[in-house]
Amino acid sequence: MVSLTPTKLVGCFMFGIVLVLIGGIVDILYHEILPKRIQKEVTLDKGSKIYDDWVENPVTTYFQVWVFDIQNHEEVTERGDKPFLAERGPYTYREYRQKYNITYHANKTVSYRELQYYVFDEEASVGPESDIITSANVLMMTLADIIKREYSYVTELAEIILDAADDSKLLTKYTVSQLLWGYEDPLLKRVNSILQKYNKTIDIRIGLFYGKNNTDDGLYTVFMEKSKLGEISRWNRLKELPHWTTKTCRMINGTEGRFFHPDVKTKDILYVFASDLYRSFYLDYLGEKSIKNIQLYSFVIPDELFAVTDDNAGFCTPYGHCTPAGLQNISLFKQNAPIYMSQPHFYAGDPEIINSVIGLHPTPIIHQTILDVEPMTGIVMNINKRLQINIYLQNVTNIRDSARFKDGLYLPMAWVNESAGLDDKSAKKFKSEILQPLQLAQGLEYAFIITGCLLSGSLQDKQLLAKLSSGDVIAQEMKYHPSCLAAVYNRERSRTRQTEIESSWTQEETIMKETALAELVTYNFETQRNSEESVVF
Repeated sequence: MVSLTPTKLVGCFMFGIVLVLIGGIVDILYHEILPKRIQKEVTLDKGSKIYDDWVENPVTTYFQVWVFDIQNHEEVTERGDKPFLAERGPYTYREYRQKYNITYHANKTVSYRELQYYVFDEEASVGPESDIITSANVLMMTLADIIKREYSYVTELAEIILDAADDSKLLTKYTVSQLLWGYEDPLLKRVNSILQKYNKTIDIRIGLFYGKNNTDDGLYTVFMEKSKLGEISRWNRLKELPHWTTKTCRMINGTEGRFFHPDVKTKDILYVFASDLYRSFYLDYLGEKSIKNIQLYSFVIPDELFAVTDDNAGFCTPYGHCTPAGLQNISLFKQNAPIYMSQPHFYAGDPEIINSVIGLHPTPIIHQTILDVEPMTGIVMNINKRLQINIYLQNVTNIRDSARFKDGLYLPMAWVNESAGLDDKSAKKFKSEILQPLQLAQGLEYAFIITGCLLSGSLQDKQLLAKLSSGDVIAQEMKYHPSCLAAVYNRERSRTRQTEIESSWTQEETIMKETALAELVTYNFETQRNSEESVVF
């Protein structure tokens, strides 16, 4: 059996301590230096690891639309029945985005516009864009809103509506393409000719997403500082939104939703500015998940975001005229068309608006907006942004179809899921450039600490047994607690059994003698358990 001299024991013990210290140093590298290196790489500077992906999203983004087809349109207009809605979809479009006019400023901000265009993907859709559905006549409800304001030309407009009998229906048929992307309306042409007499004009095309395809949604200026990375400084040169009525609601908070600051915590509240809502919103931590072996934090829009609260009072337009819970009035930004946004199926909305129609089934997760964020970098790896478009139907004189309507019906027209998920190529790139170096550092940290602890612990046991065998501890009138001694001996017996397989009979006899002596010392201590001598441990 190979014996270790006291000098060698001390040397091995010190080597174990060194390994533990190295593990501690690696821990510092893992928690301090590497995150700083990642923060250095996650910038909007040209040449950084995320710059190309920031300019043009490498992951396929889908713009999926579900439309609501009114099944009982005659009963609705003739008897005032509740609309029975059949959800049809998804109608899927591939969404492409590319930033342009990128300009860097001396105050550590960068400005840009982002071109967006959509290409229909029939294979991923429930049917072609030529599918016919029945929905609200957006034009009629827009004109009704104009009529209700009692402008000077209201009589002339009403006459036009009455003359165009086929166009004055409250509910009408569309192709999916017409409803979503717009069409040139003959009645709008006639109305526009009248408005021109009063130095007013309107667009003769109308559609839920008209003007959205092959355009950008404004000029963004965002911060480049690490603590504010990607946060919006200005939108269309505005530092706040003038349309809302309180300072808090006018604020432009957060990023555009593609990434956040590095080192995201579960306690963080993440802010996103949404140009289609003309406001900022926030997300709370939901839980953890793993996608392609990458650990992510999920954040979700809270139920109270569209609630009727003091915090949301500034979104009521005009001030004091608030919608039921779950709705956001955006008619100011839709050429005064009475358009209201909500979560799909009026999720987290007032039960009264949910029950005003038949066919809605609000469901958590399915109808919520959720972002999955990689916490170390702040990069959004998976996104599902879900919103519903509704129109406000009201009784208006001279519009016969509205006579039997209960005044103030919020009718769902369509809802959208704008989604992008982590693909294999992007996951592989992220793992090789960021995740694997971190995992290697963490593995080395644990390996050094565990090996050092085992080595130093093993050597301490051997030193203790040697001291007990020589009697120097007894001579110093010290006493070890029996349970502690038993643990030491048990560990030594375990090592002895392992060594038996690889050792000769001569070595076994030596070990048995040493073990017997140790057991004799243990018996000696057991006979003195009730003495008043001090206990070391």
